[in-house]
Amino acid sequence: YKQNPNKVIFITVQDKNTSAAIKRFREKFPNIVFEVVYVKEFDVVDITKKINQLIKREKGNIIFINVTEGRKTMSLAGVFAASINKGLTEGAFYLRQDTHELMPIPLPEFRLSDTKIKILNELEKSNKDVSEINKRVKVHRSLIYASLKELTIGGHIKKDRSITDSGRICLLAAENERER
Repeated sequence: YKQNPNKVIFITVQDKNTSAAIKRFREKFPNIVFEVVYVKEFDVVDITKKINQLIKREKGNIIFINVTEGRKTMSLAGVFAASINKGLTEGAFYLRQDTHELMPIPLPEFRLSDTKIKILNELEKSNKDVSEINKRVKVHRSLIYASLKELTIGGHIKKDRSITDSGRICLLAAENERER
């Protein structure tokens, strides 16, 4: 996986250390185009969305997502964005310090059934009542209850039926699927 990129996009927080590091990269590699995207370091869903937008914008290019540096939340967002864009990226990778080789990171699956996605969409709109969800999703109530239980066990919603970050990333994955 030795690569010689012609473009590098940094996903980072805005601080003096980061600015100095990026300046050093630009000086050391003058033939590479560098772009910087600043994020809130603890908002995994927002970081995932920003990386997702960049992947869509760079569609057609060979895309590697390096998750070696940065906070764990930022690395997770990189893995999640690679996961929901499996056909558009080469994946997420970690640069091993001992061998200087890229190690592929296993990508989790965020695809859910159409019914579960519809239920998540309703929950995202604060429609938590099963009767209301039933009217909008148009599936049998028993399937709604079973789906709610599975979404809870899967960590996509909480017991109070509020949607989690995992659920929001599933919605983003479903949106990507509809766009393809």
